[in-house]
Amino acid sequence: MRQRERSPQRLPGAPGPALARRRTVRHALFWAGGVLTLLVVIVAAVLAIVLFGETDVGLIRDRVRAALAGRLGPGFTIAVGGAVTRTDIERGLVVDLKGIEVMRDGAPVIEIPSATLAVDAMALIGLNIRVTSATLTGPSVTLTSSGGGYGLGAEADGAPPSPESAASDAGFPELARAVQGFDRALAGLVDGETTRGFDLTITDATLALRDADGAVTRFENVDLAARIDSEGRGMTAKLSADGAAGRWSGHLERKVDPATAWRIMSVKFSQIALADIAPGLFRTSDETAPDIPLFGEVEIVTGDDGVRSATARLDVGAGLLRFGPDDSDSILLDEAVLKAHWDAGRGEITVEPSSIHAGPTGGSFTGTIREEGSGRYLFAFQSRDTVLAPRDSVEAPLAADLVEVAGGFDLPSRMLSLDRIIIQTPGGNLAAAGRLGFDGETPSLTLAAELSPMVIATWKQMWPAFIAPGARRWALDNILGGRIAGARFDVSVSPGVLFRPEPPKVDAKDFRLELGLEDTSVKTFGGLPPLSGASGRAVLAGETFRVDLESGVLKTPAGATVMVDEGAFAIDNVFDPTGDGALEVQLSGTATAVGELADAEPFRVLARRGLAPSDLSGKSAVAVSVRVPLDMDESVAPEDQIGWKVVVTATDLASKRPVEGRTFENADVTINADPAEVTINGTASIDGVPAAVSLSRPLDEGNGGTGAQAASLALDQAARERLGLDIEDIVSGTVDTQVRSLDGRPGDHYDLDLTRARLVIPGLGWSKGVGVPAKMSFDAVPEEGGTRIEAMTLEGDGFGFEGTATLRDGDGLVAADLVRFRLLRGDDVSVKLRRKGSGYAITAEGSSFDVRGVIAELKDGAGMGGGDDTDNSLDVRIGKLRGFNDRTVTDAAISFEIVGGVPRRLVATGKQKGSTVSFSYLDDLRHASLEASAGDAGAIVAFLDLYGRIGGGHVAIKGERPSAAGPLTGTMSATNFAILDEPAMREVVSQTRAKKGAEIDVTRLHVEQMDAVFRYTGDEIFIDEAFLRGTGMGATFSGVFDLAKGIVSMSGTYIPVYGLNNVFSRVPVVGKILGGDNAEGLIGVTFKVEGPIDGPRVFVNPLSAVAPGIFRKIFEYRR
Repeated sequence: MRQRERSPQRLPGAPGPALARRRTVRHALFWAGGVLTLLVVIVAAVLAIVLFGETDVGLIRDRVRAALAGRLGPGFTIAVGGAVTRTDIERGLVVDLKGIEVMRDGAPVIEIPSATLAVDAMALIGLNIRVTSATLTGPSVTLTSSGGGYGLGAEADGAPPSPESAASDAGFPELARAVQGFDRALAGLVDGETTRGFDLTITDATLALRDADGAVTRFENVDLAARIDSEGRGMTAKLSADGAAGRWSGHLERKVDPATAWRIMSVKFSQIALADIAPGLFRTSDETAPDIPLFGEVEIVTGDDGVRSATARLDVGAGLLRFGPDDSDSILLDEAVLKAHWDAGRGEITVEPSSIHAGPTGGSFTGTIREEGSGRYLFAFQSRDTVLAPRDSVEAPLAADLVEVAGGFDLPSRMLSLDRIIIQTPGGNLAAAGRLGFDGETPSLTLAAELSPMVIATWKQMWPAFIAPGARRWALDNILGGRIAGARFDVSVSPGVLFRPEPPKVDAKDFRLELGLEDTSVKTFGGLPPLSGASGRAVLAGETFRVDLESGVLKTPAGATVMVDEGAFAIDNVFDPTGDGALEVQLSGTATAVGELADAEPFRVLARRGLAPSDLSGKSAVAVSVRVPLDMDESVAPEDQIGWKVVVTATDLASKRPVEGRTFENADVTINADPAEVTINGTASIDGVPAAVSLSRPLDEGNGGTGAQAASLALDQAARERLGLDIEDIVSGTVDTQVRSLDGRPGDHYDLDLTRARLVIPGLGWSKGVGVPAKMSFDAVPEEGGTRIEAMTLEGDGFGFEGTATLRDGDGLVAADLVRFRLLRGDDVSVKLRRKGSGYAITAEGSSFDVRGVIAELKDGAGMGGGDDTDNSLDVRIGKLRGFNDRTVTDAAISFEIVGGVPRRLVATGKQKGSTVSFSYLDDLRHASLEASAGDAGAIVAFLDLYGRIGGGHVAIKGERPSAAGPLTGTMSATNFAILDEPAMREVVSQTRAKKGAEIDVTRLHVEQMDAVFRYTGDEIFIDEAFLRGTGMGATFSGVFDLAKGIVSMSGTYIPVYGLNNVFSRVPVVGKILGGDNAEGLIGVTFKVEGPIDGPRVFVNPLSAVAPGIFRKIFEYRR
């Protein structure tokens, strides 16, 4: 890519700045002449080598060095690393040169890593030496600016060549001199026997252009392909390189008219930037450097007596003209076409009808350019069809009768003089004059402009985007209409100030705009109506812009009138787009009219207190102070960006609607309001009683706020709602409260005595009843749509927590974050609660937690969701869960989700004394699955308080519901467990002990295996088939658990000779349900279990004990 560098100091021997500042086109032509001269040097060196016919490597190297020294002259050090000759299949005899380096004053000016020359072998037979092609790979060339342009060698220090005759300058002596020099350079390369048909290829080259003051412009990746025709009179060349706006390319063609012998040079280029052809002209920063691409073509005809004629066409592509760091500090140029003709006879360049367009703005123009001498060019351009319509203006396009720009450009001093700028329109005129200097880091500007009286819309269209862009943006957006009585603008800015990334620093005396305003409409801000009929004066002085208003009117939406007695608007720094604008206004009117303004966005003073403007009566005078960001952030609410203060002095003020539940009238008060609070001081009749008023209320708080006052309140449900504390799903009953306002910020601090209230923790199965002592404190901070609870603590006997919460209007509790949360002694967890739909999402983490309350709530059917259609979820990670019967589960992880009141997911894992406990229930409403297992069945059922008379054993349960409807069916299997002293078991065994004489220890019955097939329908669990087997007995049974009614009905057969084989899925009655009808023994006892699940009755048929198995069905109990 093209890079821009600056050397710390001028090179030794470099010419002074005056000589270095030459015209851009002449520099480009001399640079090209320098490159062509370099080609002559290379060709001459090749001829010097070959003419002697030697093939010795050392001799070739010496001949190359001598040829270059002879061509370049004294002052250069030349080195050639190596030279060899060889034969190439395609090119024949070739010479490879390595490491060519030319030094001047200790610095390299030419470096050629590799060069290959092809020699015509056939010509050697006739003793003629001819180089047919040359290929240079990776060369680096540094050209230095001098009075004659860019070059290297002795000619860089010499004077520029003079034209052959004074009459041949065609009105532009220096430009003509450059063209003729370029023509002679081409002639020296093209004309001659030795160069006919010569091909030159250069790849990956680097060209450095060094100005006289040390600034260096580099062109990287330069590629050149040139060919001289076989007659030795014409040539073509193609050139491409990386430039400021990307990779550019050019095409050069030179031919000779056989009739006149005139030389015709044509150049075409594309994607080239102005900084590429005039590197010393613009020295702006990277943020503002122009990158607009240029396309064009130039044809120049020269003869022996000088330039005959020239034509040019320049097409300017689309791009941004940046004049500041902000995205809006730019002009988007769509296209421009410049057509010019150099009339040698008249000695001037005529700009033929050309055009420029930047969006809707644009038009055609013509003009002339002529050289005054000493590098100064005069120009005059005129347009009669220009339309002014800036993209960022909403005004109608403005057709100009005349746009004229005349002045001059002095190349040596880099000064653009604008002697005459005229814009004439039907609505008003602008006249200006000034200068732009390009000799510093950024342009300097001196300008004086005057505007005739005109409407605001015309003034907006004439205001250039790069003049005070901050003030211009404010004017375009906020001044809606009216007239200016006249304006004057004076600017004097030194180099290095404008077009910088940072805002410029300018003095008031160097940057000043004054204009008078008449009958002007100005947009205010937020929901306030525009100011109309305003008169005043606007002044831009340095960085500050100020508008002083003498009078005006605000018309409210309801049609009332508020008078603007005086006002002012100011911008501290118009060059800083992130700055603020300040507004100060004095208003007067009725309380109703002023109330409309006070209720507009972002104030909403009345609405936030539950009032409407029509509720008010009386008179008022208002002082408003507002600070508004110039560049509002659309992602942030306006009220969060605008600072404001309103002071209202009201007399005989009254409200039809109660304020904080009380009526008032005959008020003479002073009201101060800002985004934080409203304070009222004065006298009023409150509820018919005269009183002194001194109140302070947060602006965003609802009715019932206590502001700066402290109070003791008994808050029932209605009182809490008035305070914005919608927490009925957590707290019910009466709460004794101490309230005081927070220091230095909106909101109140609450100290609550919850003894007379009921406190509930949703989803965790815990509550504090009425009469149980507990205290709670928190800060209630109002926020949009609700209240934020901070510094919340709860303290009670064995329970409490600390944390924060969020309440939303109409939703109650929507979020809570609790630390050191404990419901019973020994608890240590943190809890996060978030509103999810109609329910809550709860996460809990900690080292220990007592879950007996949660288990009891689940057993009672309340659970999460409480049987309604709420959506709840629970995610738990606890080191130790404490359950019933002194049982614990460690490393517990539980994930429970209910959607619409229906359990959709329950996944739990943990450990009990080294064994693993797992449970998984998944239901997507189309299919449900159940999997559970425990390494110690007795421990887990005791933990859950389901059954306490099972010891040890492994249990596994699997089930599924294959469709959206229907029961969940599955199996349960338990192995190697014991039934511990079950009374019902004792009764059944006693019926067989007398008949069989077998002694069975009913205090610990060992069961080897139990299997059951079950169906679950939501309210009932059917045991379709079950059997168990032990070492001395067995049983088969079937029946149903009715969960909705809480009853059980089972029947089966107990067989003494079987091994115990089954245990029930609902273990509260497992020990009471023994026997079965599958794989029975020959002799057994039939039994029946029925009644409440927690305490069913057991019936045993003693006759079945003596009947063979095949007849036992006669004595079985039927369900």
